[in-house]
Amino acid sequence: MKLQKTLLLLSFISLCIASCKKDNPGATKPACKIITMSGASTQTINISYNADEKIASISQGNDNQIFQYSGNSIIVNKTNQGAFASKEIITINANGDPENIRTEYNVSGTNWTNDVFEYSGRELIKQTQTSSSTSTSTVQIIIWSAGNATSIQTIGSSDSTTLEYYTDKPNIEGDYLDYLFIPNSGIRHLRNKNLFKSMKTGSTIISATYSFGTDGKINGLTETVGGASKNITYQYQCN
Repeated sequence: MKLQKTLLLLSFISLCIASCKKDNPGATKPACKIITMSGASTQTINISYNADEKIASISQGNDNQIFQYSGNSIIVNKTNQGAFASKEIITINANGDPENIRTEYNVSGTNWTNDVFEYSGRELIKQTQTSSSTSTSTVQIIIWSAGNATSIQTIGSSDSTTLEYYTDKPNIEGDYLDYLFIPNSGIRHLRNKNLFKSMKTGSTIISATYSFGTDGKINGLTETVGGASKNITYQYQCN
């Protein structure tokens, strides 16, 4: 099962990728932004930005996403080979974090899921998903320790995920969770203090190791799922 489905596309596990979030007073904009993610075993992900340094589009193979911004709302229109794939309506709070995401899977909007996010400060502590196909909701509780989300638990289920981090390395752009979430609406929901190291859901373990350039930026990572590994390289656009 894909990680996004297991964890509601936290919907598993957050930056609103530095340039997708609303500006905060006094915040420092990143000098460099990721514009491509590529690897021999994955399609290249291309990211473009608008004049406000927010994500304008994300493309991967035949899939394309176009971002529109208005006040505290972001609308993401997704197409595949030019045809409608889905639409996301994202409402962000004063911190620039998502507080509601409605995903519509047909043009009329009658087939949908809706995710509500609750925070303690900047830490996501609860996510509730409802959908047009069921009257029940799915609730996840996120446990934090020392600035990192360490556990995600689904209420009423044995499903749980534990996470580990490189506690000697701060979270910077290119963290594994960027790679995981940027292709899915460019928005993350967890703002970990340290670099992601691994997570375990049931018997499945996903881990990440990083390579760094002389400038200190992450220029690539290796994702390992079970015994299979995939290398990803980043390219940046710098001011």
